[in-house]
Amino acid sequence: MSSEPIASLRAIAAHPGLRPLLVRQARRGVGLQAAVRLALAALMLVAVVVLPSATERDLSVTLGVGYLGWAIVLAGLTGFVARDIRVIGYAWLPLLVDLAAVTALTVVAGLEAVSWTATVLTYAFFAIPVLAATELRPWVCAGICLPTAALYFAAGAIAQVANGDEPWPSIVLRTAVLALVCAGAVASSHIQLTRVIGLARLAADRTALVDQLLIIEERERRVLSEQLHDGALQFVLAARMDLDDLGETIDGKARDRLDEALTTTARLLRSTVSELNPAVLAHAGLVPALLDLATEHGRRGRFTVEIDAEHWPDAPTTADPVLFATARELLANVVKHAAASTVTITVRFDGTEAFMTVCDDGRGMAPDDAERRLAQGHIGLHSRRTRVEAAGGSLRLSRPDRGGTRVEVVLPASSITGRAAVEH
Repeated sequence: MSSEPIASLRAIAAHPGLRPLLVRQARRGVGLQAAVRLALAALMLVAVVVLPSATERDLSVTLGVGYLGWAIVLAGLTGFVARDIRVIGYAWLPLLVDLAAVTALTVVAGLEAVSWTATVLTYAFFAIPVLAATELRPWVCAGICLPTAALYFAAGAIAQVANGDEPWPSIVLRTAVLALVCAGAVASSHIQLTRVIGLARLAADRTALVDQLLIIEERERRVLSEQLHDGALQFVLAARMDLDDLGETIDGKARDRLDEALTTTARLLRSTVSELNPAVLAHAGLVPALLDLATEHGRRGRFTVEIDAEHWPDAPTTADPVLFATARELLANVVKHAAASTVTITVRFDGTEAFMTVCDDGRGMAPDDAERRLAQGHIGLHSRRTRVEAAGGSLRLSRPDRGGTRVEVVLPASSITGRAAVEH
């Protein structure tokens, strides 16, 4: 994670836990741009068709159709380009094309001696600041708005005759109104930026608090694990040795029952110690730790667990503790509530994101069931979701058509590079 203070878009983009917040906000801006651009292009084409130019009709319609086609193509690409923050950063470039198209259509219509088309098209300039206001960078918004006002004034001067010898004060006042709209757009962009930075700071504070809670949780788990291992487990093992020393002095059946009880207790204590402080996770990585976890929970819940880790790196990663703790909570829920016969765990890394999917064929749990359990005080799954989101990922719960429950965990690539740290 970046240690840079959260005071700029660059700092947010460099923070793995906050980057999804920036992407979401930028996606909304790109989507709004696409919608407004489509409406603007359609209205401009309608204007040149309904109010055709007497001398430049074909050129005006060609420009209008070309601009509408451009808007449709960009709208179609919005869903693809909005996935990458680096591409979103260049969303201001199409605004230059918008400005050029509006200017060209207005100038062509203004070349006539008398034309109402030029008068109507000049209003299209007022949509450019609206498009620019979706930018999270006020300086970019200002860079679009300044030439917009200048070109609006120039288009008004060119269309002065077509507008019936409009007086210069009218052109200047209209330009001043557009300049006021531009100022409002820049201010709106600045407000958006401030809001995003504020949300990012709150998210960073929440992440820091969650990390502190996890450190405390890990410390308590380690202490409890050591106490069980050095205390209760040793007493049970000693009692079993004493039982062996008694030999035939007690009834054989009673001895067998005691031996079975002590053996089972020792196994359960070892399992609990391993879950509280899984040394195998830190030394061998996620997959071996999941195998041990699955074996123990499968025995408790009387279900089989299948693990698909073909596309997971062999070396331990920083995502291991988060994914392991989430899998532990999900398997515990299967044992308690699902009555499942089979559980499938899939972990993979595609170079961009890490995925873990846990599916069972039990009773099934819908997303609203999770919220109801949270209201009843069952915070396990909610705490796992909070931890995953604090790492910049997501946890989604669904109920497949075939029944059971499916939980998918996604973590960004920045969360899985490097050596694993013990924090579960």
